[in-house]
This record gives sequence, structure tokens and C-alpha cells, in this order.
Amino acid sequence: MLACRSLRQAATLLDLHWDSMQRLMDQAVRRGLAVRSTRRDQTSRTG
Repeated sequence: MLACRSLRQAATLLDLHWDSMQRLMDQAVRRGLAVRSTRRDQTSRTG
């Protein structure tokens, strides 16, 4: 999927509709933000 140049190519590769791809991206962003905030909290405690 990393080789896909567009959301449309990734959706075709995974046989998913656009709305399913959007939901996947939204979930990935939420997870990334959660990890970032967790790391920031850990760093502020040790610094």
C-alpha cells in the first residue's frame, strides 16, 4: 500500500470504498495523536 500514489489507488488495491478509506485514515490519525501525546507526557516527566 505504501507504493500507491493516491488514495484511489490504495482503495482499489484493498478493494475498499472511499468512505472506508477515509475511516481508516481518521483512525490512524487518532492513534498517531494518542501516541504523540503519550510520548510528550513521558518526556515532560523525565525532563
